[in-house]
Amino acid sequence: EEELLARILLLEIEEADDCDRARADPAYLVSHMSAPDERTSETFTFEHLRTPLTEEELAAIGTDGGHQWFAANDWRWQRAWFDWYYHTKRSITCKARQEGITWLACGAHVADALIHPGSLLLVYRQKEEEAHENIFRCWALLESLPPHLWMGAKIEKPSRVAQPIPTEELRLRFPNGKASRILAMTSASASGH
Repeated sequence: EEELLARILLLEIEEADDCDRARADPAYLVSHMSAPDERTSETFTFEHLRTPLTEEELAAIGTDGGHQWFAANDWRWQRAWFDWYYHTKRSITCKARQEGITWLACGAHVADALIHPGSLLLVYRQKEEEAHENIFRCWALLESLPPHLWMGAKIEKPSRVAQPIPTEELRLRFPNGKASRILAMTSASASGH
């Protein structure tokens, strides 16, 4: 019985340390997310974000202001992009397809919503269907996290079902009563504000 209690205590300490690390480094939180590739159905992860870039990687990727992230030969350039994107208050990203940027941005929004209860995050897309798709992506990434990295949050909207009906909002409620919201908006809905 003592051994079991010791294991439980050790697990609780490890999970608390994991949460502290995720709060200090949002890319670490995103590195625990995964989702199915929409073309192949194979699962992809962001494990390559788990550790900060080394000086050598920074030099190879070329993050000297020219934003030449794609110069790297592997997916580690995504760590440079994520660090830039997460710490930029507002951004408009013109991107190529199949580079994972939309998924990575959705991961950043989920991380922000979890790390900062009470956050309001807006995701703009041109078409309503695409905007709702991003909410689904945020949902899928959130669902892929181990429960302890949810930081105590519960999904309030959309209602908790296996496959959510596309909606324009993902709302998380925290034990302290605060709610984080990720809203999908289109250029048409934004013009009404």
